[in-house]
Amino acid sequence: MQKLLEFIVAKRHWFLLVFCEIIAFVWIYHNNAYQRNMILSSANAITGRLLSMSNAVFSYFDLQKINQQLLERNNLLEMEVLRLHEQLSDISADKTLFSQVFLKDTVMPDSLFKRNNAYQYISARVVSNSVNSLSNYFTINKGSNDGIHPDMGVVSTHGIAGIITTSPTVMR
Repeated sequence: MQKLLEFIVAKRHWFLLVFCEIIAFVWIYHNNAYQRNMILSSANAITGRLLSMSNAVFSYFDLQKINQQLLERNNLLEMEVLRLHEQLSDISADKTLFSQVFLKDTVMPDSLFKRNNAYQYISARVVSNSVNSLSNYFTINKGSNDGIHPDMGVVSTHGIAGIITTSPTVMR
């Protein structure tokens, strides 16, 4: 406490200067409309810049969550496209084929004839990759626990990326 008092006494001229400047700014603010408007507009500009910078920082940290949501939505849309292609091929097929007539006339449970989608999209993230050899490899963050098996295809947003060669069990 003694050192604090000594500091204040030693720097009393600086504290007096700061105190007088604060009083001067308050008087200028209250007595002159032009200066008041200039102070407010400057404060608004500074506040706007600070808020836009903080918004940019926080939105950057949300990108991973947004990217995951986009990947999941993309998977759903890809499955929907496959289902619609399958329905379109069923509609455009010749309806007079014997097997289709037989299926229409036969009473059997619907579950026996429902087609399962031929493909299933599983979103994954590349963990590591090599780009400098003749046969380049990349590692994804999914494994056999997620339904990944050897000889499955890997598709990226730009097209075919590769084939699964090994599928270890991924520990989480």
